[in-house]
Amino acid sequence: ISLIGQRNLESSSDVVIRTIHQILQRGWIVCLEHVYREANDVADPLSNNAKTRELGYHFFNEPPEKS
Repeated sequence: ISLIGQRNLESSSDVVIRTIHQILQRGWIVCLEHVYREANDVADPLSNNAKTRELGYHFFNEPPEKS
């Protein structure tokens, strides 16, 4: 997906894709692995939790419960 030359407002997924592309061009050894939401017991609840929190730093003693 090429985002170069687009002048429209970018969606958050556009920004993520562009950032990943920039990281991959740095010459690092990078391994990307897809994990289905249902199998990811920590990241999915954290991302859902982030939808209702204010922007900023948040510290968790334990990961949020699954919804």
